[in-house]
Amino acid sequence: MQGYIAGVLLNSETVWHRNTAIGIFFAGCDFKCPACTKPKIIDFKEEFRIDLKDVKEAIRVNAHISNAVLFTGGEPCLQREVILDI
Repeated sequence: MQGYIAGVLLNSETVWHRNTAIGIFFAGCDFKCPACTKPKIIDFKEEFRIDLKDVKEAIRVNAHISNAVLFTGGEPCLQREVILDI
């Protein structure tokens, strides 16, 4: 299965004190907020289309250094099947 993933950040600091997360940055968003902090990833571009086995492998290999997986973006909920597969 493939999804529109703009990037994977393997050691993202989060709002949790002294915790880290693997950040999965989903491409695509239907909100188009004027104050968007990631305007380059709001469209579903072919350059963001990747095989989910690579994302899952990155999570598996780096799980020992993170406390969570964070789905962010864009709007991850537009790719429900991708979230469920991951």
